[in-house]
Amino acid sequence: MAHRTYMTTETPAPACPSCGSTDALRILYGLPTPEAVEASERGELVIGGCLIGGESPDFECRGCGAPLPWVAEREDEDDDD
Repeated sequence: MAHRTYMTTETPAPACPSCGSTDALRILYGLPTPEAVEASERGELVIGGCLIGGESPDFECRGCGAPLPWVAEREDEDDDD
């Protein structure tokens, strides 16, 4: 069974499938703090809203604005299927 691997701030963005750029902004979900709003205004991150689902992207491409999904999946070590 594959599990979503959450990305850290050190994890590089994947290449954009639309334009090929690797210049992307992390999308922050949840109620943003005042600091997060300021970071968004400075162009350092994207505020993605309060709800996150299984298909919610982790990044937004700076080149074309395309949402970029998570990049890593791993097999559950305890799953023999």
